[in-house]
Amino acid sequence: MNICKCVVGLFAVLVLFACGDDSSGTKEPDSPRKEVISSITDPRDGRVYQTTQIGTQVWFAENLQYETDSSWCYGDDVSNCENLGRLYAGGTENLCPAGFHIPSQHEWEELIDYVAAVEPDIPPAKSLQGYGQTWYVSGNNAFSFGVPGAGYRSVDGSYRERMVNAYLATSRAGCYQAFISNYHLNFLCDDSIAGASVRCLKDSSNADDVLPVCDKLNLNETVYEGNGYYTCDKDGWRASNYAEYNAYGNECVENKIIKGNFTGFAYFIRFICDNGRWREATEIERNTIDKDCSKATNEIIQGPVEFYKYYICSDSGWRVTNMWDFQKDDYFNPDVEYGTLADPRDQNTYRTVTIGAQLWMAENLNYADSVKTPNLKGNSWCYMDNPQNCEKAGRFYTFLAAMDQDTSFADNNIEMPLGSVTQGICPEGWHIPSELDWNALLSYVIERYAQESAVALYAGLVEGASVSEIFTYTYAFKSVVAWDFDYWRVASNASGFSTVPMGRRDPDGSFVNTQDNFNIWLASEKLVQMFIAGVPAGEDIASSDYYPVISAYNTSIPASLLQQPDARKYGYPVRCIKD
Repeated sequence: MNICKCVVGLFAVLVLFACGDDSSGTKEPDSPRKEVISSITDPRDGRVYQTTQIGTQVWFAENLQYETDSSWCYGDDVSNCENLGRLYAGGTENLCPAGFHIPSQHEWEELIDYVAAVEPDIPPAKSLQGYGQTWYVSGNNAFSFGVPGAGYRSVDGSYRERMVNAYLATSRAGCYQAFISNYHLNFLCDDSIAGASVRCLKDSSNADDVLPVCDKLNLNETVYEGNGYYTCDKDGWRASNYAEYNAYGNECVENKIIKGNFTGFAYFIRFICDNGRWREATEIERNTIDKDCSKATNEIIQGPVEFYKYYICSDSGWRVTNMWDFQKDDYFNPDVEYGTLADPRDQNTYRTVTIGAQLWMAENLNYADSVKTPNLKGNSWCYMDNPQNCEKAGRFYTFLAAMDQDTSFADNNIEMPLGSVTQGICPEGWHIPSELDWNALLSYVIERYAQESAVALYAGLVEGASVSEIFTYTYAFKSVVAWDFDYWRVASNASGFSTVPMGRRDPDGSFVNTQDNFNIWLASEKLVQMFIAGVPAGEDIASSDYYPVISAYNTSIPASLLQQPDARKYGYPVRCIKD
């Protein structure tokens, strides 16, 4: 299989997603969150109110303060009227100035549905509540609606729930749109409330008033009106969902995939036309939509959107690859000159790579002869016990097997006779890397590849780009195709070390962290302060359970200590280094 292994700079990423996937519509779309702020003057008392347009509706952006005989300031404190508005008794039909009215339950629901559609990850009450000193738990006022925690006046004349809840009048006497603390909404009718807040809505500004007729002729059509997006469905006009307003201006052709109008820097989001409706495309859809997978050919393709991932055609359709889908040759860097190590014990051959002054195996050991090496018996495994996986990526070994020690050293608190150079199960002339060997490798990689990886990351556009170990280790060590990256990484296997995410084998026989981690045993021993089950915390325990980790999500840890009980019984791969 021929896979292009290339490094893509961040600038190139930005260009890639800024260009292509043309989704321009017939009209330059406006943000679905854009509120239009204006003001009106109440001719009855000359007070000026701010208004906010949310979708088609135009609302007061503050509570009414027009004084009537049946209205009060909270706590009978005039200053509260300025911050919270007045609290009104029943008979509110004509309270709002000309051209505005007290909203019905349906009109409140239209507002709430619109806000929920435009900001689906934020509770609608939070978007509509004000912030500052009028709530104990304030909202973010995302739509400039500014509901304060005005509380209410009870039938006994007391004032309650200031800064906790708000009750806003509806056209149905005695019923309210309640904003409950911690961003809950509730429609309720309660005869114990004798004074509630009033928020005025402009006449004939609801979707049903200003939009065309919604019927089968324009079913699923999305329109832009006022400053909002609305879609016609079987129940009439409603606020468009995330996919619909992002696809506005595009003809819905079956299986057509587009970028959204408002996805901005969410690089990987796409939308697909499915059965006449727009919805968000899945990862598989946006990366394989034009590729035929009807014959289960095992073809592997690179994603055009998630370009750092690969997808394979299987019996059940396209899926994300795992490391075992690739051929062994795919793990290596074709631009690196590899050597060869022939193991005379079993005639297995391994690629080797020179990195600085060191000569390393560029793949994991696959030696399993328990007759010649009795300490291997029952102490090494293939992934999922499949010998083909050993041929591809090597074996898992316990610490005893890797160091070629017998079971008398199985307990973690028994010191092992390890020298400065420990051959273990490596071929003659090679040895298990020590902690010093590993740290020398990391030091060389940082010195050799840090700036190169920074240039790759920033596409060479940043003078003296900062050095990061995270990107350096990823750039230098990781095989490009095998890792389960969940977002963009600069992986190029530049050093040729060719790590693949083997994970580990636990003592219970399970294989974990495959696709996430690469680990190898180190022949290091020291007294450490650690806790092992059954041993008092803080006691000195001789331990030989060091191993390095190269993680999919982080970096390389020079020497990380296993702190589980039975640490020596865990299975990790072995990489040998030349004496």
